[in-house]
Amino acid sequence: MIKEKMMAALMALVIMIGAPAGMKAQKDLSMRPSNVVKVSVGPSFVPSKVYAPIFTPVSQDMAVATGKYKMKNLGGIDAAATYQHLWGIGIGFGVDYIMNTTWLAEDLGHFNLHYIGPSFVFAYRGWKRFGIEVAEGIGYVREHAVYYPPVKFSPWSPPAHQNEESMTENNGGLGFMSRVGAEYRFNEHLGLGADFCLATSRFHLISELDNDGTTEPDGIIRLSLQLGLHYYF
Repeated sequence: MIKEKMMAALMALVIMIGAPAGMKAQKDLSMRPSNVVKVSVGPSFVPSKVYAPIFTPVSQDMAVATGKYKMKNLGGIDAAATYQHLWGIGIGFGVDYIMNTTWLAEDLGHFNLHYIGPSFVFAYRGWKRFGIEVAEGIGYVREHAVYYPPVKFSPWSPPAHQNEESMTENNGGLGFMSRVGAEYRFNEHLGLGADFCLATSRFHLISELDNDGTTEPDGIIRLSLQLGLHYYF
């Protein structure tokens, strides 16, 4: 009888000691921290038209640009870092940095985009482990392009790629970012998230002239899917 009472007392003590820890874990997951840092990476897709110059030799040592090589539906990769501060109702602000590399068709080069800017964020935080959010941002975007331009040796010959010679181009302009994301929290501080991002850029007020005489906006539209880690504090 005494042994049974001692065992019951010991079990009660274990429950009393473990209960606060379980309540704390429950509280930690139900009360989301206000600050979030995200690091993510994923594939990107450029549906808009991109132009590379075509050169025609005018002498043995000189060539001039005589046209533009039009490409679209290009693939690349995004890497992003984000800081967000959210109030209890799920409204807040963030700062986003996105670096993109996109490869041009037919081995004609690549371009890098760097975007940084503030964003307005709305997140639904009603679930214990899951969360969803939308964000809208505007900022500065910088483009660095490396071209291996094709050379057209005669009016009737097709452009031939001369990959041993390259040219670079740099542009700066205005960038816009829209993002829809979801997350899953493992514990109080760590989680995993996925974001679908639409990013657009505008480098100049002028427009590019297409081959058929129509004008195209001098900018880039990019879609990306980013997966990454979230740290809450």
